[in-house]
Amino acid sequence: MVGLGFGDEGKGTMTDYLCRKNDAMLVVRANGGSQAGHNVVTDDGRHHTFTQFGSGSFIPGVKTLLSRYMMWDPIILAEEASELSAATGEYMIDRHFIDRRAPVITQFHVAANRIKEWMRGKGRHGSCGRGIGELGSDLMYVPEEVVRAENLFDPRGTKKILEAIQKRKFLELQKLNIDWNDLPELLQDSRKILTDAAHPIVLAYEYEKMVRAYTILSAHEVNAMIRENTAVFECAQGVLLDEWHGFHPYTTWTTTLQTNPLEILKEAGFEGKTETIGVTRCYSTRHGAGPFVTEDENFRDIYPGENNYFGEWQGSFRTGYFDGVAFRYALECLRHYGRIDSLAITHLDAFERKEALPFADLYTGENGEAIRNLKPAYDRDLSYQQALTEMIMKAKPMITGTWHTTEEVIKYMQKTGRVPVKYVSYGPASGQKQTLIAARKEENC
Repeated sequence: MVGLGFGDEGKGTMTDYLCRKNDAMLVVRANGGSQAGHNVVTDDGRHHTFTQFGSGSFIPGVKTLLSRYMMWDPIILAEEASELSAATGEYMIDRHFIDRRAPVITQFHVAANRIKEWMRGKGRHGSCGRGIGELGSDLMYVPEEVVRAENLFDPRGTKKILEAIQKRKFLELQKLNIDWNDLPELLQDSRKILTDAAHPIVLAYEYEKMVRAYTILSAHEVNAMIRENTAVFECAQGVLLDEWHGFHPYTTWTTTLQTNPLEILKEAGFEGKTETIGVTRCYSTRHGAGPFVTEDENFRDIYPGENNYFGEWQGSFRTGYFDGVAFRYALECLRHYGRIDSLAITHLDAFERKEALPFADLYTGENGEAIRNLKPAYDRDLSYQQALTEMIMKAKPMITGTWHTTEEVIKYMQKTGRVPVKYVSYGPASGQKQTLIAARKEENC
């Protein structure tokens, strides 16, 4: 299940629904990290924002697997486990499993991330402040100096890697000519973490104590779990934030497409049926800085129950009307790497607050040209992606129509996306969702 926007499409609530509908007993977190904010509200009113547990965890017996592509934070995981255990009445760590190869977000990654984002001033990238980009950079450039889940049982070995990470992050900031004395109160803890010589050994033993409560799996055990369970692969963020296909530099350091789930299934030798689902709201949203062509203040209060409204580092939740150009771009990226089988449309209860929802199917470029489609690049050319970003930041949306009913939304999505709409959601709880028994198809789907 892949988000087709900038994240916040409703992947968490759809994961909960799909687990219930398909009796799926495993949720695989396929990318991203502890920055995820996947909200689930149960039919009896319980709520949780899932970060490192699968969003099907309210269902008795459903397990979570953090895949080798998931960047995880042991400290934040422990905090979430405590909160979720209180909400469910179960000891949730018993249903949580981690691939031994999964990379660890350390406090040094988080500290460096926050300081660098603060130093960007008005040029912020929209970071969540959870260390994702810092670890992503390490995985690409210094993979030998990354802590993996399997390392945490050896605090002395972990200490050596943590010392290397702390030193490297400190030197990276020094090269940016940081004035350590100029940091605001908000970042004093980050400063201490990066300058305290004793912190690596303290952290290594804290991790070792925590990891003894977790279940760390070998690659063989992971593959067996995948083969033996009906699973929902829960991706984080959305295509428009993808590390190679998003609008650089306002992106994430993780692959947000279906490629990770497909690779996990291939490695496990899975030969059963699969369904790739693209999730989208019926209007557009964005957290953090970056291009947002259809942003509109009139949509600010379209969903008063929004759980992801404000982020300490990203700022306020941004809203606007539906962007058909970005929608087609996201689907085109997915098609390059495999199938896109169906769509899930969420937040259709927006019609309870607005009689009509406009949508933009075109942009007007800087020179007045009409832009209907954006061309993806597949050669990891970030200079191309940045040029694309600069182009759309100068573009203006052209409202080309207005929806008055859910049926009109479904018809548009199927026609412009060339994918059948199979799932619709009218609220946060599973009882407010429906599966269209025979997925409605347009002639050109």
